[in-house]
Amino acid sequence: MKDIQITLESETSNSLQKYSNRNLELNSDEFIQHLNEYEQWLRVLGYADSTVYNFPAYLRAFLFFLESKNIKSLCRVKHFHVRQFVNYLSQRLTDKRQKPLSRNYQLNYLNALKRFSRYLLDCHGIVLDCSVQVIRKMPSERERAWLTKSQIVSLYNSCSDGISGLMNRAI
Repeated sequence: MKDIQITLESETSNSLQKYSNRNLELNSDEFIQHLNEYEQWLRVLGYADSTVYNFPAYLRAFLFFLESKNIKSLCRVKHFHVRQFVNYLSQRLTDKRQKPLSRNYQLNYLNALKRFSRYLLDCHGIVLDCSVQVIRKMPSERERAWLTKSQIVSLYNSCSDGISGLMNRAI
């Protein structure tokens, strides 16, 4: 899979600007039209202002991803492409910390796609299967250390017999 890395440089300085999906340029007229209609659809249905603002930006990233795969029409989008996009999101690094996107951000992208699929079905009769799950990968360095029975007994015995000790035992 071709890696998509986008870096925007300011013309006045060499400092890097913040990455934004809103800066991704779409070439497909169909994608641009659906993106604008989707935003209007969200507004008409009374979604929160933050949803009306953010979901089209998340969708723009997906449509840009499709264009990078040389897909210019929604009729050509398959379930496989949605899975590829979610996989890409799980590997994409954040600008600040150079860590993968959090599970919550990935879910935001997926929720925007699910709303878009509902828009497509309701308004255009196009079916887009977005039944993909975001799987959280546990880092290997965060392995859990289990207490032994003797360590647990030692913890209980270290609590005092007063009210705070009883509360600590209960916890």
